[in-house]
Amino acid sequence: MKNPKETRKRHHLRERIKELTTLHKVIRVMRDSTKSSSEVLQDIVDLVPPAWQYPEITACRILFGEKEYVTPSFRSTAWMQSAPIHTTAGETGTIEVVYLEEKYPEAEGPFLAEERDLINSFANSVSSYLDRKQAEIVLKQTHERLHTLWQGAMLVQEQGSKPLVGKHLHQGGKKSTSVQALTPRQCEVLQLIAEGHSTKDTAQRLSVSVKTIETHRMDIMKRLGIHDVAGLVRYAIRIELITADS
Repeated sequence: MKNPKETRKRHHLRERIKELTTLHKVIRVMRDSTKSSSEVLQDIVDLVPPAWQYPEITACRILFGEKEYVTPSFRSTAWMQSAPIHTTAGETGTIEVVYLEEKYPEAEGPFLAEERDLINSFANSVSSYLDRKQAEIVLKQTHERLHTLWQGAMLVQEQGSKPLVGKHLHQGGKKSTSVQALTPRQCEVLQLIAEGHSTKDTAQRLSVSVKTIETHRMDIMKRLGIHDVAGLVRYAIRIELITADS
């Protein structure tokens, strides 16, 4: 004869294993750089239902901005859990899990307390993922813009023509003065430092070591003849790499 207490323990263990397995799969999907944000969010929605206590009647939806990502069977019901999604850019959304049939009451309607923790973890993970994707887009655009200006400055230097210098300065704006002294990567580092990011945060955003950022900072100060961070900030504002309100 089976021991009811032992049966409950085994059931509880199986549920926790399901939750951890799903969380691992979601994190792995978010690390896939070959997929677009829309593809990743849809993959997450598809991965969620098996983690809940009754996967056969579980459906999921993510709402973000004007877009909706759903499992095929999703519909609004009276048995729903939801958690907010927030990004540092001020965008909002929700992740929702529904049961398509009524079940016995648990900690939160028919849902387990552990399932509340799980949906909150998914919402936090999605928020962090969207923040990282936005930061990657901004850094890529900044790098491309600075690289273009740097190429123009190098062409000016090779030509050695004053009229041509005037032309490129006009095209590049005031920021051209910075790229004549710094490499595109150093311009990225300077911008992040001037925006108030710590050395560790700057290293994480650029996917390099803290030591590399420290080396870049010393090189930037040496090239510009500036000896403190406050001076770097003033310089970045002067060349319009950042604004005074950044």
